[in-house]
Amino acid sequence: ALVFAKLQARFPEDPLAGNSGLRAGQNYMRALQYEKAIKVFTQVFENQTYDEREVRSQALYWSGTSHERMASLMPDDNWKGRSDTMEIAYVNYRRVTFDFPDSIWAKHARGRLADPAFEKRVAKENQEREQMIDALKQSKKNR
Repeated sequence: ALVFAKLQARFPEDPLAGNSGLRAGQNYMRALQYEKAIKVFTQVFENQTYDEREVRSQALYWSGTSHERMASLMPDDNWKGRSDTMEIAYVNYRRVTFDFPDSIWAKHARGRLADPAFEKRVAKENQEREQMIDALKQSKKNR
């Protein structure tokens, strides 16, 4: 992980810099160092000069996975931290599906979003969407 992270930092303009960051993050994940993995994945998916479809979408997906795994390691009495971390995972998965809808990583993210761990959050989002649609319909009627 350290070698790949150093390669990315030292040669940020190289065409393989995104892949180096991606591999660094994955190795941090394997070592259960989720905070470091998230930091590296964030650098990759926020850098718009990297390959749009593969590298950035994959980094965003793995960042969501890292957040999800980090939440599972939190103690039971830290429900607020766990909830916040799962919310970030949810947002990352949703972002993959919106920003890179035709990538394989969007398919994987949709699979994670179907997990019961996100069931309440998906229901809440659907309810908010319905409320917004109803409000728009009401504003059109009032015109």
